[in-house]
Amino acid sequence: MDANKIEEKAGLLRKSMDMIELGIGEAQVMMQLGNHLQNLEAEKHKLRSQVKRLCQEN
Repeated sequence: MDANKIEEKAGLLRKSMDMIELGIGEAQVMMQLGNHLQNLEAEKHKLRSQVKRLCQEN
């Protein structure tokens, strides 16, 4: 292999690594967003239960 081919392959590998890292970063953001939405739903459910309880007390 000559130096140009090696450099070309190295460039492709770097680009692939960048794309993989980007994908991992995006997946982490999606997981955090999913967790956040789950927490919001749980909080909403808890608040609705509290409202029901308060309405029944009055």
